[in-house]
Amino acid sequence: MPWSIRSRIIVFSGATSALLLTATAVWQPPAVAGVLGGTALSMLLAWLACGWITASLDRLRRGIRHIMATRDSTDPVPRPGAQDVPPRGEVVHALTVEFDALLDELETRRSVTTAIIDASPLGYFRTDAQGRTVSVNEAYRRITGLEAGSTLHWDDLLVPQERAGVRDAWQHAVSRRVPYRALQHIEHGRGREVRAIAVSSWPVMLGRTFRGFVGAIEDVTARESAESERRHLLEIFDASSDFFAQLDARGNLIYLNPAGRRRAGLGAAAPLAGHSYADFHPPETMRRLAEEILPHAGRHGMWLGETTMLGGGAPFAASEMIIAHHDDSGRIERFSAVIRDISADKANADAVARSEATLRALADAIPGLVAYIDRDEVYRFVNLSYERGFGVGRGEVIGKTLHAFLGDAEYRDIAMHVRLALQGERVVFERARMRNGVKHYVESTYLPQRDGSGSVVGFHAVLSDITERKREEERLLRASLTDHLTGLLNRAGFESAAEAAIRAARATGNTLALLFVDLDHFKAVNDTHGHAAGDLVLKVFGERLCAALRAGDEAARFGGDEFAAILEGMRAEQDALLFAAKVVEAARQPFPLPEGEARLGASVGVAVLRGDDDLASLLRRADDNLYRAKAAGRGRASAGDTLQAAAR
Repeated sequence: MPWSIRSRIIVFSGATSALLLTATAVWQPPAVAGVLGGTALSMLLAWLACGWITASLDRLRRGIRHIMATRDSTDPVPRPGAQDVPPRGEVVHALTVEFDALLDELETRRSVTTAIIDASPLGYFRTDAQGRTVSVNEAYRRITGLEAGSTLHWDDLLVPQERAGVRDAWQHAVSRRVPYRALQHIEHGRGREVRAIAVSSWPVMLGRTFRGFVGAIEDVTARESAESERRHLLEIFDASSDFFAQLDARGNLIYLNPAGRRRAGLGAAAPLAGHSYADFHPPETMRRLAEEILPHAGRHGMWLGETTMLGGGAPFAASEMIIAHHDDSGRIERFSAVIRDISADKANADAVARSEATLRALADAIPGLVAYIDRDEVYRFVNLSYERGFGVGRGEVIGKTLHAFLGDAEYRDIAMHVRLALQGERVVFERARMRNGVKHYVESTYLPQRDGSGSVVGFHAVLSDITERKREEERLLRASLTDHLTGLLNRAGFESAAEAAIRAARATGNTLALLFVDLDHFKAVNDTHGHAAGDLVLKVFGERLCAALRAGDEAARFGGDEFAAILEGMRAEQDALLFAAKVVEAARQPFPLPEGEARLGASVGVAVLRGDDDLASLLRRADDNLYRAKAAGRGRASAGDTLQAAAR
């Protein structure tokens, strides 16, 4: 239709022809469409063209109506449908109808194009010849954050460090009428969020007349961030000592980082074309890749494990992660591989394993019970003796806490020592444990374990069975405290037992009595029958003395023919004198000898504990009372002012 209109208008002259030339000039495709290209700019140009065309044709229509209003009265224009239509009236009438229809169609197309432009994610703008923005779409406002009627201009949104440079570049493009493209950063919204904006614009020329710029902006913040992350990732790949590779679905190399190139013997700029993953794996690994690794990665997205690779022609142990990348249809597009040379780690691990095996063998050979407990009081190691000592297997100990394994009572006994060890102290202590109804003594040594920074990370526990040693110590102690002839306590043993009894009496509020005994006429036995007979008499009297006392009372031989006894729980002298009388009576009984018998007697001094007494004062009073008994005729017991002869 436009060409038929043009063919009809061409016959006119004057104002009509000028309007037509204005309209047709707009339809000449500006160079921007060819240079910027793409659907977005084509739509922008269509939007602008529709506006210009509509405006120009509207002016043309007003011109035609002006002609009709000022026509010569001798050239009537009949009403539509008249039988006789003069040629000029017919043309004018038809032209008016066609232009009305054309304007309606163009207005419709412009409305549709405007709606599409507004719905586009790209921001479109138009400027005048001075570079001032005169028209934008809704996306432009959304991207820049500029509201309709805002007094701000686009360059007011630029980040300060870019503002001067961008303004200079834009003025250069306006003055030279050249395309303008840039990546700019603006502060968006009240939060002043910085966004990256890509700007592309082109000058619009109508013939030789510069009419301004048309252009588009796009928010590329996410793209810029992704690109930055990609660059950073590549920098990591380039600096890493691990090997990073990408392969196509057929296994051909499409990327290999510098570390991988060095290991493969490829130069930094050497092309990867012609190289495949098979160049870096021995045949047995390639079989695993084909049969196990790649299928697993394809199904699950990733495979991680150890393989054998080739580097410089020599095989080495590698930790390898294969990642499968799928397209939208689920087909594998490519693979990524992250590879680490673990040959040194494997060698170290083997060495550590050998060392651990050696240490375990040594630990198992130690008769003592050895365990390692970490800072959380969890068992991490026990030796064979520990298993046997507790009658359990390693699996029943490792991973359990001390409390859980030992139980409440035993854990309470060692809790303080554990805390000290975890605080860094070396701890040694002894404990008695019942095993199969027999008391056993254990010496425990806790040795703190520190890490490289000096922090305590646990402790080693070494438990030694010292039962035999303790029994020997007890035997030696008993020997040192016991009279070898009678089996009673000696003086040292008696003094230790008496001191303990006095402390107990003070603590409980009870009292006690001390008996000091001297055999009468004992020297005559030695002189008449010999020392062997005298020893026999001493042994027999020791037995009689114990029989005269209670089961819990302590008896002792002080030396020679002197004996002593501690009677706990005595409330009065009279109670003690009753036991003293029994001792005197026991000494009166004949002592059988290999050749006959011996008749002796005994004198006893009694002292009852007083409030201010110590052992020395108690012994002194008992000794004084003994001599009172002897002075009174022997064969008696004395408690100071009280004398009591032996019961008959």
